[in-house]
Amino acid sequence: MIPVSGNYTFKGADLSGFRGISGKLTSVGKYQGVLGNIEVDGNTDTPDFAVKTSNQPVLLKTQFHAIVDGTSGDTYLQPVNAQLGRSSLVARGGIYGQPGVSGKTLSLEVTANNSRIADMLRLAIKGEPLMTGAVAYKVKLEVPPGHQDITEKLYLNGSFSVGAGKFTESDIQNKINNLSNRAQGDAANDQSGPNAVSNLGGSFVLKDGLIHFSNLEFKVPGATVKLNGSYALVSRQVDFSGTVATEAKVSQMTTGVKSFFLKMVDPLFKKHHAGAVIPIHITGTSDDPRFGLDVGRVIKGK
Repeated sequence: MIPVSGNYTFKGADLSGFRGISGKLTSVGKYQGVLGNIEVDGNTDTPDFAVKTSNQPVLLKTQFHAIVDGTSGDTYLQPVNAQLGRSSLVARGGIYGQPGVSGKTLSLEVTANNSRIADMLRLAIKGEPLMTGAVAYKVKLEVPPGHQDITEKLYLNGSFSVGAGKFTESDIQNKINNLSNRAQGDAANDQSGPNAVSNLGGSFVLKDGLIHFSNLEFKVPGATVKLNGSYALVSRQVDFSGTVATEAKVSQMTTGVKSFFLKMVDPLFKKHHAGAVIPIHITGTSDDPRFGLDVGRVIKGK
């Protein structure tokens, strides 16, 4: 085998050659080994990394150890320690060819234990991130070969959890606060401070630009929300359905005459140990979500 060794430096690599992403990448490092098994250690710095769906630049730095097969170009990353904005994550996997397929596939296992959800959202969604808070996740990431935008061919399959999140959009946070107050039987109070969303987590699959969420759950004081549904990266359309389990009965979530008449329907919503379990749906866009009661499921008793 042919021995190889040396140092490398390159600057200003234009990532826009990969459709769907952009940024100027600089990298320095060293390599040694034989042609079929070259060990590479290096760093990359991309101060303006961005994804087409949001087009918001984010700092991306990496430190990596890789094994490169110089005869095929296959590369195995073991591991990549990355900084995205103010978040840290670790990726392991490779870039390799497959029999009968033109081009190479990027396949990674990505984990993070104490990252910032705002950094993740800034990459995917235009405008200010919808939520702040610490996030942990484990994701299988694949980018197959092809000429489509990366947002169209990117595949993700994973799970996540957010310890204590708050919505940055005041209208959404106000709805959450109102839900919490009513769920505790305090319908007259709409002046309380922001309630943190706790135990937010679930599983998701991103395919063809659409994120499907399952077992999505979060809690606020007085209520537990469970949802399944989808979010479209480009159109930002949301479509979720699920339940809100509250401490208070339905009749305790309002005041006056409404409260009196709603006592008659309290048994329809009473389930398990909750004061009420209310079927809901959420539609619209991430900028303007619309919350509603799923009347059909109430009638069917589901």
